[in-house]
Amino acid sequence: MSNREKLWEFLINNPGWHTSSELALVVGVTSRTIKTYLHDSPKYLNLTSSNKGYMIDSKNSNLKSLKKDNVQTIHQIERYLLSDKKSNIMDLSIELYLSESSINKNLTIINDNIKKFGLSIERSGDNVSLIGTEAQKRKLISSLLYEESNGSFLSQNMVNENFPNIDYAKIKQAIEENANKYNVYLNTFDVNNILLHLLIAIQRISSGHVMSKHINNMKPNEKLNVVSAILYDVENVAKISFPSNDWDELSTVINYSVSRWHKDLVDKVSQESIDLVNELIEYVWSIFNVNLNNSSFKTQFTIHLDRVLKRSRTNKTIHNPMVQKIKTSSPTIYECAVLMAHLISQKAKVTLDDNEIAFIAMHIGNAIAEQNSTRDKLKVVILMPDYQGSMYEIVNRIKKEFQNSIVIEDVIEEPALQNIPNDIDLVVEINSDYDIKNINHLVISPFLVPSDIANLKIKIATKQHEIKKKRFQKSLMSFFDKQNFIFTNSINDRNQIFDMVTKKFVDEKIVDSNFKDNLINRENMSSTAFGRFAVPHSFNMNANKSNGFIVINNKGIGWTNNSEVYLVIVLAVDPNNKSLFREVFDDISEIMIEPANLSKLLKCKTYEQFIVQLTELI
Repeated sequence: MSNREKLWEFLINNPGWHTSSELALVVGVTSRTIKTYLHDSPKYLNLTSSNKGYMIDSKNSNLKSLKKDNVQTIHQIERYLLSDKKSNIMDLSIELYLSESSINKNLTIINDNIKKFGLSIERSGDNVSLIGTEAQKRKLISSLLYEESNGSFLSQNMVNENFPNIDYAKIKQAIEENANKYNVYLNTFDVNNILLHLLIAIQRISSGHVMSKHINNMKPNEKLNVVSAILYDVENVAKISFPSNDWDELSTVINYSVSRWHKDLVDKVSQESIDLVNELIEYVWSIFNVNLNNSSFKTQFTIHLDRVLKRSRTNKTIHNPMVQKIKTSSPTIYECAVLMAHLISQKAKVTLDDNEIAFIAMHIGNAIAEQNSTRDKLKVVILMPDYQGSMYEIVNRIKKEFQNSIVIEDVIEEPALQNIPNDIDLVVEINSDYDIKNINHLVISPFLVPSDIANLKIKIATKQHEIKKKRFQKSLMSFFDKQNFIFTNSINDRNQIFDMVTKKFVDEKIVDSNFKDNLINRENMSSTAFGRFAVPHSFNMNANKSNGFIVINNKGIGWTNNSEVYLVIVLAVDPNNKSLFREVFDDISEIMIEPANLSKLLKCKTYEQFIVQLTELI
């Protein structure tokens, strides 16, 4: 996707006004370049500008025109990948309407990108060909299709464009009907993964590309009837006969794509998975203070983990189109998932990619969200006279209306204020006018009319924000020193930052000399960049003292996986401050995932400016 397309996509998906500096962060170019793009924007986007910034009127924009821009290139790349014939650079230049130098540059980039699939581009003079096994090529095709789906599930339009001669609907129907017939549970991710593998296999086999010898890793009792039933029905729909190696390969793919073999959660799982889940629950509690020890999570995640281990040990891939959305919208949840993936990798001797980490994040998301909600609840005392037994009716209405934001600690009939605990956040007075000093309070009517509810919502939200802001300020003061802030254009590489911070922290006896290695190990598991900022830290929270280091370079800092960030916050955490790490990580990531907020922070050239601005944004 080009920078222009990134810009249009962001404006379409994020209604409202956006400044050029904010958009520059999103796209990764200068504000001047953004203004050039916007000046030359296609008329069908219906771009509007004012002193507030820029926005697209999505209701009146012809978005179909935007989507067509990339289709031709996608199809040409696919034809190149799917062909075993040697392609001539001149032919590619003519076909793609690009200069030969651009073709050569793109081939270099492609060659770097496909190494992770075990593939390479071989050149002989002006001829180029793709070298690798059929299985490796199919993985690349699968990955490209998911990338082109822009973080969403495969649409029928995309399938029709890429597999025009295959009856997508009937194949999907065969998968779902057989799953129901054999009482096998398939979620949307499972169906999409199986469907995509089948579509790619049918297309490749039809053009003469079959799998080489397949090593079948399934145990005999895993070759369930549903797998064969799906494949037989797909053969009939596609009017194709799967060669034996392809049959075995697809059987393994289907087997390891299934979330649960039984809809009633009675799957048999290995003792290894059971033991590992118990260890993971303890580990997450010790590091993140997140309690996952409930039967619902344990049951479903144990089944999921069992499938993860089998997939990983047979080198099978299951795509999660929501990876980037989960990572950038929920950094704390994703970070917790990375910690779990790290321990799984260590204990089970497997490698988990971002797709699998995102699935783990989806399992733990609800638990973390619920506990975050509990942490933010206000402690409330209700002060009211009891009139004809109506007290508890009103209290129950308040409790029900505000169950997600308050905890009612006590109900008091008389104003015995000396008995109100010091940690109470709010006193709600019902039909009374007691003189309450030094305690946050609100008077409402005994009828809890809509205006009472509205006033309570405002009071609760205001107090919650006040508490969160004070807590955040305290956390910032605990982590960051004035000396650990740099605004620079000379530090533009991840390793430069790691070297500089490690040396300073080692000299100050904050960390041991292996701190840089620990930072790199964490990056290798999954990048700590979330959009245009990064929060590198170690898996092992074993610093002698908790401390942080802030680096701002609004020209850009090269980061993991060839990405670029503008703000880096390196964290070292001591074992006694694990909860502090979570609080800081929670709040910082929540603020900085918004490009408008990050844009403001990048203008801060001093420690004082940065801390004040960060606190104002909470």
